[in-house]
Amino acid sequence: MLFTKNSDMHTSTIRTRFFVTFLTLVIVGITGMAAFGQSGSVSAGAKKKVVKKKVMSEREREREREKQFKLKYNAAANAKAQRGPTLVPKMTFYGVSEPLSEIASRPQPEISKEDGPVFENEMEDVFEEPMKRARKAAAADPIQTIAGSELSAVIGANFTAVAAGGSAPPDTTLAVGPNHIIVWVNSRFSIFNKSGTILSGPTSGSALYAGMPNLCATTNRGDPILQYDRLADRWILSQFAFGSGTTAPYFQCFAVSTSGDPLGTYNKYSVEFSAVAPSGLNDYGKLGVMPEAYYTSYNMFQGSPAGSNSGSGLCASDRVKMLAGDPTATTLCAPIAVYAGGGSYLPADLDGTTLPTNSTQGGIFIRQNTAPLITLIKLKPNFAAGTVTINDGFGGAAGTSISVPIPTTLRACNGTGGTCIAQPGTTNLLDTLGGRLMYRAAYRNRGGVDSLVFAQTVDPDGAGTRGGAMRWYEIRDPFSATPTLFQVGTFDEGGTGDRWMGSIAMNKNGDMMMGYSIANSATGLKPSIGLTGRRASDPLNTMQAETIAFTGLGVQLTGLTRWGDYTTMQVDPSDDEGFCYVGQYLPADGTFNWTTRVVCAKFPASSVTISGRVLTAQGRGVRNAVVRLTLPDMTIRTVVSGPLGQFSFANVTTGQTYGLTATGRRFAFGTQNVSPTSGDVTGLTIVAQ
Repeated sequence: MLFTKNSDMHTSTIRTRFFVTFLTLVIVGITGMAAFGQSGSVSAGAKKKVVKKKVMSEREREREREKQFKLKYNAAANAKAQRGPTLVPKMTFYGVSEPLSEIASRPQPEISKEDGPVFENEMEDVFEEPMKRARKAAAADPIQTIAGSELSAVIGANFTAVAAGGSAPPDTTLAVGPNHIIVWVNSRFSIFNKSGTILSGPTSGSALYAGMPNLCATTNRGDPILQYDRLADRWILSQFAFGSGTTAPYFQCFAVSTSGDPLGTYNKYSVEFSAVAPSGLNDYGKLGVMPEAYYTSYNMFQGSPAGSNSGSGLCASDRVKMLAGDPTATTLCAPIAVYAGGGSYLPADLDGTTLPTNSTQGGIFIRQNTAPLITLIKLKPNFAAGTVTINDGFGGAAGTSISVPIPTTLRACNGTGGTCIAQPGTTNLLDTLGGRLMYRAAYRNRGGVDSLVFAQTVDPDGAGTRGGAMRWYEIRDPFSATPTLFQVGTFDEGGTGDRWMGSIAMNKNGDMMMGYSIANSATGLKPSIGLTGRRASDPLNTMQAETIAFTGLGVQLTGLTRWGDYTTMQVDPSDDEGFCYVGQYLPADGTFNWTTRVVCAKFPASSVTISGRVLTAQGRGVRNAVVRLTLPDMTIRTVVSGPLGQFSFANVTTGQTYGLTATGRRFAFGTQNVSPTSGDVTGLTIVAQ
C-alpha cells in the first residue's frame, strides 16, 4: 500500500496507516522493540540515536525476542492449529475483460481518496517466532568492499517508466515478456515495448477489474504484483482491495491474460479472505509461478478493522483453470497458524522453461530467521480434493520445514531492519525493510542443477553509522532433504554509502544480475539505481564492480521515511539471458515526486573451446574421423580427428546448444548436445555405437 497526500490539508500532513505498531500495544516498555521496525513518527534525532546505539550480541537479541514473544507466541497452540483443515477462501470468476487497449484508451475512473491508496510510512510489524540457534553456523561471510572486475554486462534499454500520482511509496514491480515490459506502481501501470516506448497507460490499477461487483473494481489500494508466465505465454496482474478504514471484505484481485498480448483480454478473479482472526487483511502479497499453481504469500493482519499481525498466508491458486478462464478455479491455503512466526515468506518463482527437478513437493516458500537460518517449507495443493499439505516435502508433520544455516546476519540499521539510510543534505532517513527477504525468490533448473537466488539488506558495519548493504544467496538443491548454501556474498563496494531494496535473478547460463537503491551522504550521491552482477565463471561469493545505472536527482524530504516495499529483477524470456530491473529515484528534492526507471542489461557472449576424443567402443582413438558441430542456425563446423582421436573447436559462443557427432569409415556415432555456459568444455568423448 501507499501514502497519499491529502489535498485538503497542508502537503506535510498525511493520513496515518492502520498498521500502528502492534508491539507498542501489547508489549509496553520493552527495549528491544526497535528490532521490529521504527515508527515513522520518530524524530530525526531519535533515529540517529538508533543508528549509533550499541549493537547487542546475538544472545542479547535472543533474550529480547524471548521477552517480546512470551506474551504473543504460543508454540503449543500454534503446533496444534497447524494440523487444522485447509483454508479455502472464496474464489469467484467474473468473466473476461474488455481488451486492455480499449480500457486504457478511455478516461480513467475517478477513485476517491477514501478508496485509494493508504498512507504507509513505516514497516508493517510482522512478528517472528523464536528460533533455536543453528547447530552449525555457515562459514563467515566476507563482506565484499573491494571492487571486482569491471561489470561486463552491457546496459541496453534505460528509460523512465511510471511516475508518482501524489502517493508514496511506489512498490515498484515489472514483468518482462518476449516483446513487452509492464511496470506497475501502487496506483497505476503502463505497458512498454522493449526499447522503452510507451504503448499503453498509465492505467488505473483497478480499471482492469471493471464490472466486478466488489471492491476490486471500486478501490485502488495497490501492493501490485506482476508476472509473465513463461510456460503459457500469459500475463498475471494482481493487487489487493479492502474497505474504508482497512475493514473487510478483504480481496486479492487477479487478471490473467487470455493470450500473449498484454493489450488483449483478461480472465478476472477475486479471492476473498475472512475477517475472522487469525485470518484477515492479505497485505504485502507476493506471487510465484510454478507449473501446477500460482503460489502467493501474504502478511495477514487479523480482524476488521485490521489489527495485529497473525502471521504469513501461504496459498496456491489453480493455474491451469485460471489460464482457461474456468469458473471452478479455487485457491487453497495452509491452516492460518502454520503461517505464524518468522516474518514474511517469499514463494519460489520459476525462471526459464525447464521444469523443476522435483514436481512432487509443490511450491517452495522461504523466509530468513535471525537464528540465523533460511527456512524452506513446501505447500502441495490437491485442487481436486480441496486440500493442501504443508511440510518439509519428505513426509514430515504439518508445519515441518528444512533450514539452511547462513552466516551471522545483522539486519540493516544495527539489527532493527528499520529506518536509517542517510541522504545528502537532509536529516531525513529512509526505511530499509531489512527484516524481510526481498522479492523475488528466483528458481531455475539448469540441466538438473537447480538453484534458488534471493537477496536482503543487512548492516555492513556493526555499531557504525551506516545502515545497509546487499546480501545475496544461492541455495542449491532446494527440493532435496539437504539443500545447501552454495554461495553467499554481502556487496558493499568501497565500504561506503548504503545499498538497500534490491532484487536478483539468474539467467540460463548461471550468470546473475542484482539491482538496488544506493545513496551516499558522504559523497553527495542522492538515492540512485545501482547494478552489479557476476558471470557463472567468476570466483564464488563475489560480484563484479558496481555501476550506477541511473543517478538520482533528488532526496526524499522530512515527512516521508518509507522508500518502497520492493523492486524487481526479471530475466528476459526472449533469450533467457538478458535482465531487466525496475527501481525508483526522485527527479528533484521532494516527498511525493518519485518516478521509476527500467534498466536492462546483458552479459556479452563469450568464446570457449570444445574439445575431446573420438573413440571405438573398446576405448581406442579413431583417427581421421570427421567431427561435426551443428550450430543453432543449422550451420555446421567440421574438424578431422588426430592420431589419437582428438578434436577441438575454438571460438564457440557460450549460452547456446550445439549438436556434436562424428562419421568414420567403419564406425557409426550418435549425436549429443553440448551447452557451454562458461569456461572451456574439455574431455568430451564421441563413442562408436
